[in-house]
Amino acid sequence: MGEVERVFDILFRVGRSFEQVIELCAYHNIILTETLVEKLSSAQSSFSLPSLPLIPSPHQQMNNDNSDSERKQNQGAQNNINDGNKIKNEKLKRIANACEKQGSFQLACKKYTQAGDRYNAMKCLLKTGDTKSIISLASVSRRKDTYVMAANYLQAQ
Repeated sequence: MGEVERVFDILFRVGRSFEQVIELCAYHNIILTETLVEKLSSAQSSFSLPSLPLIPSPHQQMNNDNSDSERKQNQGAQNNINDGNKIKNEKLKRIANACEKQGSFQLACKKYTQAGDRYNAMKCLLKTGDTKSIISLASVSRRKDTYVMAANYLQAQ
């Protein structure tokens, strides 16, 4: 384990936030390697996902008196999960943005794709010039804007 990785571990143990770690990397020009980015991606964030509601037992299914309140609880849990996904996607986009600023376009593309931002992922791939990956991402995303970017790149080649 390198020195930088040990520093990351210590920062997370003392409770530094994700944003502070990203700012420290940018300020001190720490190159984000794939292992560091994976640690940042998988690190515990400031939210915790709620537990999913349990599957009702046959006895509970027969007694539908509380079905409205149970439905509302399930909807509330689903909203919390959606909020958690939004926070996770924002976190992944911030990591990708930091990688992009450092010139790690393949890594930035990977994180943008994990966050569901195929447009910015394609922009990063175009900067790498990896034709095979550009064609692959365009065919997988099936979006007009990514098709157009890939076609323009291929036409210029």
